[in-house]
Amino acid sequence: MSYDKIISICQWLCITLIVIQILILCILLNPLERKDKSDCQTLQEKALTHKDFLYSNTETQGFYITESQKEMCDFYNISIDAPVKKLKYGE
Repeated sequence: MSYDKIISICQWLCITLIVIQILILCILLNPLERKDKSDCQTLQEKALTHKDFLYSNTETQGFYITESQKEMCDFYNISIDAPVKKLKYGE
């Protein structure tokens, strides 16, 4: 087998592996994205349900979202009408 043929086979093998990896990522990431969006919609529904019982300085047991939940929902441009509570380590 010639050197050029080996290089050609290696190039096609690399391209094929890259395409397979991209397809696997698409298959794995799409359900995660749908779950994140569903979680954000659920949070917004809960925020509307508990709008009279939101977290504040005086109502510390009220409904709130965490910073990570806010970041996730902001990434998908889903607005949550609830206060964001900064959690301390171990809370």
